[in-house]
Amino acid sequence: MPPKIPRVAEYQFAQMCAEFGATSNKSQEDETGWDYIVEFPPTEAVGLPADMRPASRSCLVQIKSTTTGQFSCRLKLSNALRFAKASLPCFVVLFRFDKAGKEPPRVYAAHFWEELIARTFKTARQLEAEGKADFHRHYITVPFERDSSVDSKLMSQMLREIESLGDRYLEQKRGIANRVGFDDGFGYGSVAFAEGVSLEQVIDAQLGLVESLQFSRLVLKSVRFGVETPTPLLELIEGGTFETEASSTRPCTVVLASSKGGAEVAIGGEIVSPGIPDLPEEYQKLRVRTPLFDLVFKPFTSETSFRMHVDYSKALPLPTLIKFFKLRHMACTGSIDCQMWMVLERSYNKLSEEEKKRIKVEAEPFGGDVRFGGFDANNERHFGVAQYLIQHLNRFDDFKDRYLNSHSQVVDVYKRMNHVFEPIVQGLHGKNLDADQIIQVLKASRYPE
Repeated sequence: MPPKIPRVAEYQFAQMCAEFGATSNKSQEDETGWDYIVEFPPTEAVGLPADMRPASRSCLVQIKSTTTGQFSCRLKLSNALRFAKASLPCFVVLFRFDKAGKEPPRVYAAHFWEELIARTFKTARQLEAEGKADFHRHYITVPFERDSSVDSKLMSQMLREIESLGDRYLEQKRGIANRVGFDDGFGYGSVAFAEGVSLEQVIDAQLGLVESLQFSRLVLKSVRFGVETPTPLLELIEGGTFETEASSTRPCTVVLASSKGGAEVAIGGEIVSPGIPDLPEEYQKLRVRTPLFDLVFKPFTSETSFRMHVDYSKALPLPTLIKFFKLRHMACTGSIDCQMWMVLERSYNKLSEEEKKRIKVEAEPFGGDVRFGGFDANNERHFGVAQYLIQHLNRFDDFKDRYLNSHSQVVDVYKRMNHVFEPIVQGLHGKNLDADQIIQVLKASRYPE
């Protein structure tokens, strides 16, 4: 290339800026990644006071020139990194001269945007992984379409590119810079938990049930474009404390219904799941979190916990308050199944041995063990409600700390028994059931013939 061609290209660029009414300021040092900073003429804003008019648009430009006929140019990787991270819009402008120098140059412009930013970061990440961090010795190629010359329309084309992205240009550019290459996540980490920290506690931490965990060693590495950083971003070998919160959530609607039918409360919440893949069934656990209660259960075992909670120091929306009092009413009126069994057990325990033997024979096969066995933890929502009533609201103390998983569905059985029990109990006036009445209720537990 003739030695003066680059200077001619810069001179013609400055002239194009002047003709457009833009101000071009040339860099005095060739180490900044750009040759010119350009300030476009202010946008007309008729009727707006001076303090409300939009600021003038500016951009950084690097000028390239060629006489070889190529439709591309090389850009130092160090300069490309500056362009990728710069807060101002950046352009690479190519002046393509004919070898004889008789024809006006064709002018091409490349906005340094997502494709070039991604390629710059990928090249830098790959070279750094190979121990080649001298980026000023390496280049990326900036291609131009053969039919994409802008020539005398260069300035208006650059301004149009900038304005097409609106007033949130910097925010969008930062979004690209923070997103590209991380399709599979930011990276990975390894942690060695302190002695005594169990897998169950780690799962609870991911569900937001545990506020912190102790660890003995932590290493974090970034992986971008499939290339791992040669050194950790973070390495803590002296241990410390994790503060944890739930993050893997999905929206849901929870419907709580009275076992007696009729009353029903629906409330929005979220399902929280642990982020550990391929957990064994015995460790799988889910949390349903709502503004009024938490439900934690293991889908493959019988373990379930239900806890109502309201922060009385904070104001709640009226619809949420109404739902809260409906839930309290449902809880305080209790489950008729629990009430029925409490009366049955207390009455049975007052009987003589002879009467108990008669019940065993006449109410066979259920007369031999007159005892509340709970509900099916896997298939009947009554299990969690009963647990809450007994363990947290201190109702039906007779069943406190009792194992209440029946391991078979019993709600229909209890409904048949309750259908017989209710007319009887209304006439008791606080008295116990006699043997005949107990037999009558227990017989109703049999499947109808």
